Amino acid sequence: MATVKEVVQSINSYAQIATSTYSNVNLDFVLNTHSYTANATSDATASSAFDFLQCMPCEPDLTVSDNKRRLFTMLESSAATNPHSISDMKTHYLRFKERFQLKKLEVLLDELLYGGSNGGGNSANHSSGTTLSKSVVTSYGVNEKNSETDISTLDANTASSHTITSDTTTTTNATNTTSTMAIFRMKGIVHTTESDVLYVLQAVHNIFDLQPSVYTVGQEGDLTRGDSVLVIIGKNLDMVFVEAALRKCLE
Repeated sequence: MATVKEVVQSINSYAQIATSTYSNVNLDFVLNTHSYTANATSDATASSAFDFLQCMPCEPDLTVSDNKRRLFTMLESSAATNPHSISDMKTHYLRFKERFQLKKLEVLLDELLYGGSNGGGNSANHSSGTTLSKSVVTSYGVNEKNSETDISTLDANTASSHTITSDTTTTTNATNTTSTMAIFRMKGIVHTTESDVLYVLQAVHNIFDLQPSVYTVGQEGDLTRGDSVLVIIGKNLDMVFVEAALRKCLE
């Protein structure tokens, strides 16, 4: 460890070094660098030179508010030239009291995100998002005859307490679901039937990672109080269908 520190210091003598085990490090050390603070207070543990570097503005002639104004102007300009590029992207939030069955959830995520791993008609595309395969449509509660979400396939408790919390809900038929729904990003905390350990879900386009965290239900760090929380970002999302599919993976 001493050798590693010596090498790092030889590359950057102002670099602060924190030792950790299994990447367990205080996030304030990594993220709270006061990069956008005009008058950052000195840290007792930091050198004056490092404090100076933290406060050096990237563009001396621009204040933080100027940078924000420029960003908003850029976004407004983009929205004006292509109004659908921003407005069509929606963020949805789901929360479940019940536990997920890990294997079922992994299979669903594979089908939902990859969209063709089991011989479905459509495959995922990195540039246009993730489209759903025919297999996931027929397996997770969509009645193709009526071309709508088949709530009757859910249990009575689910059907009676069906709620969605999101900034928008788009109901599409089965054809539109398989051809236009695109999931770009998923993040979440998942409580499973296999363990009291909370799992962390990360997904980008058609790639996902579901790994156990260092936190357990009811202990320090369980910010969701044992619930499973998912955030889904995408376009044309049929959240009635998505939630129905996820509920089929609950205990």
